[in-house]
Amino acid sequence: MRIPGSWALCRLTIMVMMIAAANAHAQSYPYPSAPPQSPTDMAGGAMPYASPAPQYYPQFPPGYAPAGYMAPNSAPPGYAPVPPVYGYQPAGYYDVPQGAAPMPLAPSPAAPMPNGMEQGPVAMGEMPYEGSTGQTWCGNCGGYGCEHCLGGCDDFDLQLLRWLLPYGAGGCGAQRWYDASFEWVAMQRDDIGVPTVFSTLGVGGPAALGTDDLSFGDAPGLRASFALQLGAGNNIESTFIGLFNWSTQAEVQDNNNQLFSIISNYGQAPFLGFQDTDRAQVHRIEYSTELNSFDLNYRQRWVGPNVRVQGSWLAGVRYIDIREDFQYLTFAPANPGSMNYLVGTSNALTGGQVGGDLWICITPGVHIGAEAKLGLFGNHAVQNTVINASSFLEPLRERAVSNSTSFAGDFNVSLLWRMSQNWTLRTGYMFLWADSVAIATDNFNPEPPFVVGARTVSIDNDADVLYHGFTLGVEYLW
Repeated sequence: MRIPGSWALCRLTIMVMMIAAANAHAQSYPYPSAPPQSPTDMAGGAMPYASPAPQYYPQFPPGYAPAGYMAPNSAPPGYAPVPPVYGYQPAGYYDVPQGAAPMPLAPSPAAPMPNGMEQGPVAMGEMPYEGSTGQTWCGNCGGYGCEHCLGGCDDFDLQLLRWLLPYGAGGCGAQRWYDASFEWVAMQRDDIGVPTVFSTLGVGGPAALGTDDLSFGDAPGLRASFALQLGAGNNIESTFIGLFNWSTQAEVQDNNNQLFSIISNYGQAPFLGFQDTDRAQVHRIEYSTELNSFDLNYRQRWVGPNVRVQGSWLAGVRYIDIREDFQYLTFAPANPGSMNYLVGTSNALTGGQVGGDLWICITPGVHIGAEAKLGLFGNHAVQNTVINASSFLEPLRERAVSNSTSFAGDFNVSLLWRMSQNWTLRTGYMFLWADSVAIATDNFNPEPPFVVGARTVSIDNDADVLYHGFTLGVEYLW
């Protein structure tokens, strides 16, 4: 019983192996019996390889054909049927009999562009390709079509401009906030003071030099702000505005020595004036001023029912320091004589202020807004005068002090452009003003220092000052 059973198992194994070998042969590609030939001229567009003779395969019921199967005699013109699993061979494919040397490849025609797009000679910057889909080919756009290029196809890849678009994370509902802000400010000082003529040409003659010849230009400065969050929507905030220093000067010369000074009422009292100031060759005036401000506030922020609008109110304390110097120089070599008249003023304004801001979201990452602060201050003003002259043995010194009430504040409009999660570009225009302050030109005393008892020491603190200018800087969000 063992021998017949073993023989039956052996026969069954041989049959299974034969069936498997037959199936494997059916799935392999038969080598041609002759070198491969193209059925048509390759110049006519036929592929460089086709099977030497038709290969027929059994029909399969619908839905049961193997992947890639092609029914017999269904090849397009210029091709012979080939095994269905592989389909028609690609350009440049070759086959050789077993054991033969490899056949060298002949140049093959370029394959057509996808989507019906055909490639030809292209000049740089042109857009020559247009496929059956109507999409224009653009090498600068990675082949995706010029509708994907920001601003169209160009030698310059305009997709780089997307880095300039605002960073809109959080949308318009993101609450206004920053940890630190730094801005460069180009600001000018408007008021020179009460118009005053300091020199005339000839006794009581036409004005030759005065404050109308002075003008403050733009001066660079800094505005820096820091915020410390205390709770939901509220914070302590400090702001510094300062490092401004304006200066201006004017001069008049007369080689005939016919310049007369305000000190002698332009050469009329006494007649022909004083030795150090009149019958002069050169008169000169110089004016400089400085500004610094520091405030500390509590700010509470709010968001409106329409999240595009939000703002805040604040209350705090502020200190403003305004310092000025005015100098009047005379040089009279014919007498001979000279004078150096210097008057300086300082204003220390300390008090409380209130204010707030309002912001409107134009699009996520872009906001415009305005902020205002107004305060009531006590102003400690000081005036110091020092006069040196050729006829003096010692300089003449004078000092006066006053304490008064002043109003001061600032107003600014700003545009915010958020560049990233941490950085925001900020630009705008700002105003800062103060009233009831002492400025140097208004505290120049024209009474003659050369006459004993002619001068009365005092301080004038009734002037208004206005500063305004452009700002540009960044905000940082931790």
